[in-house]
Amino acid sequence: MMQLAETTRVTADRLHVFASAICRAVGMSRDDAGVMADLLVWRDLRDALPLGLPALPSFLESVRKGMTDPSAVPAAVRERGSTVVFDARRAWGQVAATRAMRAAADLARVHGVGLAVVRGSGTANAMGYYPTIAIERQLIGLAATNSP
Repeated sequence: MMQLAETTRVTADRLHVFASAICRAVGMSRDDAGVMADLLVWRDLRDALPLGLPALPSFLESVRKGMTDPSAVPAAVRERGSTVVFDARRAWGQVAATRAMRAAADLARVHGVGLAVVRGSGTANAMGYYPTIAIERQLIGLAATNSP
């Protein structure tokens, strides 16, 4: 007779601390590790496996293979009016996309609309997360990607 494994429940706060610590251990800044943890836990709370914490090993593998740089700081390389272009510099896409959405929201406050584009990053993962950044600022947000 097969015995089922016990289920252990972990709070979202504990998952956040765990994910943030893992990201810090591979070289992310405290702020960027917090961004990654926010996104991963947000995704897990929506039961969208494997895009939450179960995806963390694949992100770490991309660091090991040199595909991403956890210490990279995405930077705005061109800003004109209500638009800005970011170079992710091989940062994790989640970090770059979060910076881009924040910048787009700031531009929207000034110009009525803001558009940010990111180049040079990997997957941004949970695309539904980024509009919440605009929503928290009482704006409308839209996020799209051409990543597989």
